[in-house]
Amino acid sequence: MTAVAPTLQTPDTAEATGQGQPDPRALAVARALQDHLPDAEIILFGSRAVGTWNQWSDIDLALIGTPPETEAMISVKHHVHAVAGEAYNDHPPHIQITAIPRPEFEELRTSFPHIAGQVQCEPAVRHRHAR
Repeated sequence: MTAVAPTLQTPDTAEATGQGQPDPRALAVARALQDHLPDAEIILFGSRAVGTWNQWSDIDLALIGTPPETEAMISVKHHVHAVAGEAYNDHPPHIQITAIPRPEFEELRTSFPHIAGQVQCEPAVRHRHAR
């Protein structure tokens, strides 16, 4: 018997649960953050990356690199929340953005108790602008 590949979810067809697939709306939010921070690396991780999410799951994003100054980061968060509002029909999940400086990330990427290790241990979806 031949295995049938599941139909990939899109932002328009996304279900209320992951069903083993990344959340396409969370991917769009990650891309929006990457567009705002082209010198950083944005990684979607956690349940919305691995496909175990449900409607109450938050969006976990790691910002690898130098985080913007406080005022700029507030502006970025407002933009990301606006994108999420559109993607989730004005009912976006909580968005957690964790900034990790690149040296700290490289040093602790194999340490599971640290968030850098969690980002590396779970399948994650990375976004980075081509240079």
